[in-house]
Amino acid sequence: MADESKRLSRKWLYGPFVVAGLILLAYRMVWGYAADQMKVGLTDWVDVQRAAGYDITHDAITATGFPFFLRVHIDNVEAQSPTPWEWRTPRITLDALPYDLNKLIITIPKGHSVSEPIGRQWDIVADDWRAGLYRDPDTGWRYSMTIAEASAQSGGGELIDAGSIIFDIAPEAGGPETITLNLAASNLRFTGSEEPVTLETLQTSISLERADALVGVDPLALWRREGGAVAIHGLIALFEGSQLNASGRISVDKDNHLTGVLDSELRDPAGAARLFGKIGMLSNEEAELAAAGLALYAMAGRGRIAEQIEMRSGAAYLRGIKIADLPALD
Repeated sequence: MADESKRLSRKWLYGPFVVAGLILLAYRMVWGYAADQMKVGLTDWVDVQRAAGYDITHDAITATGFPFFLRVHIDNVEAQSPTPWEWRTPRITLDALPYDLNKLIITIPKGHSVSEPIGRQWDIVADDWRAGLYRDPDTGWRYSMTIAEASAQSGGGELIDAGSIIFDIAPEAGGPETITLNLAASNLRFTGSEEPVTLETLQTSISLERADALVGVDPLALWRREGGAVAIHGLIALFEGSQLNASGRISVDKDNHLTGVLDSELRDPAGAARLFGKIGMLSNEEAELAAAGLALYAMAGRGRIAEQIEMRSGAAYLRGIKIADLPALD
């Protein structure tokens, strides 16, 4: 009887270890299945992009992180669009929970590069470059990105610095034909052959209406015919000593120039004219005339102008003063 009691007690002693082992084995199977699903999903996505005309190459897809998380790496990725734009990075990392693949965190290492169709290459470095892709029960999907302390330098000497850029983009609930972007950026600086341009703050929320019509050989023409527009719910920009607050709706005309009206408030407006002169949207002479005219108008409003900005015939006007040339969209 005593021996039988000892054997029974040993069974109870080993029991928790057996249960823990079974749980660990089951979790390992779930982790392995999730890793395989992520690899298959990535491979299928690449195949779809290749069928659409994109040339994408990469090395082996590997999975690490067991048991605490699931991390999939794609090494030496090169992607070229039909345009052709080309993007290269030594690694892309995707993080997910093994039991929930509806949320992916995508991390790109410090160094990657982009080549433009004109042949100019940009080398990009960022302390933090993360993106999130989520399956949203209300909107279907949501994409977000965070970039911190980033710089991009071209072979021609142009330099773009960014303190931070944060945005998310998603279709409207119940209306996937409308896509909304929320953006916040700070300390943006553009340095090229001309005088440096600085944008201290940019915050905006905009919706692209009838995004589903941007297809075909001439997507802008179809989008215009279908009533496409961009609704600017709010915009705040600080630059060159000026502050612009704006909202309204814009679209494109038959020549693919922006057209529409924005309600705006512009503080210390001379800085806006200087900015547009620096980036080539006004000639130096036009920028000086616009700065003088806007400063004169602003005196009556104690340094601010609360007026509509009208976009028509390839230019933008504030109280009848041309403040920018608007190039046609491709």
